[in-house]
Amino acid sequence: MKASIALVSVLGTLALVGIAYAVATAILGATPWQYLYLVVQKQRTTLPAAYEPWMWADFLALPTVPRAYRASDWATVQGYTARAISLEGYIAEAYRWRDGDVHVHLRAAPSAYCFPGGARQAQIVTEVTPAFQPPRTRWSAAVLRELCEQQVRVRLSGWLLHDFEHAEPTSAWRVSAWEIHPVTAIEVWEEARQAWQPLP
Repeated sequence: MKASIALVSVLGTLALVGIAYAVATAILGATPWQYLYLVVQKQRTTLPAAYEPWMWADFLALPTVPRAYRASDWATVQGYTARAISLEGYIAEAYRWRDGDVHVHLRAAPSAYCFPGGARQAQIVTEVTPAFQPPRTRWSAAVLRELCEQQVRVRLSGWLLHDFEHAEPTSAWRVSAWEIHPVTAIEVWEEARQAWQPLP
C-alpha cells in the first residue's frame, strides 16, 4: 500500500514538473534548457586555441534555427557554438547594453557614418562581455566607438553563439540570430605595415 502511494506521489510530481515545463516553454517561446544553455555560452571566458577565418558568405550561410529547438536543432547549435571564428569588417555601431556587454555591430564595407544614421539590416552582431573589457583589455565602448568613427578595417574573433531570442523573424537590424559572442580577440588593419595589429 505504501509503495502504491509513493508511486502515485512520484507520478504526480513528474506530471506537475511536465506541466510546469510545458507552460514555461509556451510562455517563453523556448525551453528553459535553451535559456540555461544560452547564459552559459554568453559567459564563456575560455580563449579558443585557434580561430577559423570566415568570409561574410560563410556567416550568412549559417543554418536558420527556429526559436524553439527540436532535437536536430540542438545538435546543430551545439556543433556550431563549439567553433571559434574570425571575421573582417567595419564597425557600424558600438554601445554598452544594460547587461554590461558592449555591442559591436559589423558591416562588410566602410561607410561615411557611424550609427546613428543609415541602414542597419546588414549588420552582424558581436558582443564584448565584461570578462574581456577593461581592465583586462582596452576594449571599452569608447575605444570601439572611436574605431567606428574612424571606419578602420577590423577583425573580430570569438565564439559562435545562436541567440534564439532574435530568431523568427530576424530583427530588421541584424542579418542573423547568430553572433560572435563573446569576442575574444580584436585586431585593427594598419595600412603602413600592411598587417593586422592586435588591439590590446
